[in-house]
Amino acid sequence: INKTSCVAGVFTNIILLYCIRYHTQISLGAYKQLLTIFASYDLFLAILHEVVDPKVLIINGTFGVTSNAMVD
Repeated sequence: INKTSCVAGVFTNIILLYCIRYHTQISLGAYKQLLTIFASYDLFLAILHEVVDPKVLIINGTFGVTSNAMVD
């Protein structure tokens, strides 16, 4: 399900960026730029989560995050 989530995230953000670029009015101004920034950052995070594969650890109330990525 992790790969499906990554593919869906990348696909929908690329579609959103395309729609922002070619199907929005110039009058949106700062909102258009803000939406582009959020979509670009979400695209980056979707790919990063697939590469790093973070796992959450909670031990005796202590929160931590580790990676299961293979390191060569």
